[in-house]
Amino acid sequence: MKKQIILAILLLTHSLLYAGEWVAVDGGVIEIKLNEIEIEKDLWRYINQVSNKQFESKEIYTYQYKVVTSEEMHINALCDTWGQKDLHKEFVMVFDGGACYFQIKYNLKTGEFSNLEVNGEA
Repeated sequence: MKKQIILAILLLTHSLLYAGEWVAVDGGVIEIKLNEIEIEKDLWRYINQVSNKQFESKEIYTYQYKVVTSEEMHINALCDTWGQKDLHKEFVMVFDGGACYFQIKYNLKTGEFSNLEVNGEA
């Protein structure tokens, strides 16, 4: 019983730290081992510092990412993947939708985010 309680606490703690699904998009210049927990935590810390928009609950986002240079990774965040079956093939492009959809750049060398672009609303 004690082991089951410890396991339940560990699973709950993990889900609180890491909520979204991270999907590598084909065609990146290099493959990387992504620490999803840390990058997602840092991503939302950055967003809260630079934006006053009302974002959806982070648990519902899916993150597509692709390394475009040896130093830069692009991230595409989506609340809804619009029925796309293979998110590895290409970035899902959504027009409008507000803060449910955003794009951001991540510097692999410095660990810094930049160029947050949040979709507009129709």
